[in-house]
Amino acid sequence: MPRLDEYFAAEAEGIHPFDRVQAGSPLEDGIANVDEIRAEKEREQLLYKRELLGRLMGQRLSAA
Repeated sequence: MPRLDEYFAAEAEGIHPFDRVQAGSPLEDGIANVDEIRAEKEREQLLYKRELLGRLMGQRLSAA
């Protein structure tokens, strides 16, 4: 499944978003580098914080 930014980047390039998707998980594909895994976790946390800030600024942030 492509991430949202990958999806929209593919749409902007005129490529079907699922054409870039490869079978298997990242760990199965050989990404065993600890630094890459940490960077991915940090990226996900940053995107989550951005989403929460967007909700807060749009006054759509709830206790849930």
